[in-house]
Amino acid sequence: MEDYHHVETEFDARAGEADSGSSSAFVAVYDGHGGYRAGEYLKQYLHRNVKKEVNFDGEPSAAGWFENVTEQIIRAFNITDLHFLEWADRDNLRDGSTATTVVLLDDTVLCCNVGDSRTVLCRDGGAKALSEDHKPDLPRERNRIEALGGSVRWYGCYRVEGDLAVSRAFGDKDLKKYVPSDPDLRKEKLQKGDEFIVLASDGLWDVMSNQEVVDHVKKHSKKGTNMTSAAHALVVEAYNRNSTDNITCVVFDVKRWLSKTRSGGD
Repeated sequence: MEDYHHVETEFDARAGEADSGSSSAFVAVYDGHGGYRAGEYLKQYLHRNVKKEVNFDGEPSAAGWFENVTEQIIRAFNITDLHFLEWADRDNLRDGSTATTVVLLDDTVLCCNVGDSRTVLCRDGGAKALSEDHKPDLPRERNRIEALGGSVRWYGCYRVEGDLAVSRAFGDKDLKKYVPSDPDLRKEKLQKGDEFIVLASDGLWDVMSNQEVVDHVKKHSKKGTNMTSAAHALVVEAYNRNSTDNITCVVFDVKRWLSKTRSGGD
């Protein structure tokens, strides 16, 4: 098992947040490959580096806010990758990991994605993807890799240098030239019809579509189960559909989060 996850519902992302009445959270799923150590490292350090390097103060709708935060988050991700790679060089580790993360700032969601783990929002019963899988055959990824002198070849699936099935990742020191840890970021303002967010490794998405995942969570939530039970039900369903990969998912209750933020955290 090379997957990890991290959930922190009192992230304190903003300076003086405890006195401001604002709320923030950090949620992440990491899918390791080539070993467990990259995913384990991210679980321990990525959220700390994001908190240290990123200034989330200000209004997310203000001009320049998203651009500034994007630059800082990319720096936090790259610093985390650099520190892991220093360890990998010392111990000759070839481990790597994806990361799909969400930072919630009151009613604003920042999705930061590296690799092919995925984040999906349920809005009015429909599935809204907040991330795009970084696959080597994605045109912009293939063009970037080939411009650097690398190749994308088919070995059961499209792979960087015929080896790695994702085009962005932490670690993977031997392919680092072609496989950066730069995340794609998306900002989304939560709305009245938003119900939950699912973050999961590709062991889930390989066998279930975005809408099937949303429908499965809704079916279980109607039975009165909590989101933890719904996440467990998704893992079981993916396993029953013969998923051959590690399966990890987190279901974050957006309705409950919005109720908390609007009531001042009570």
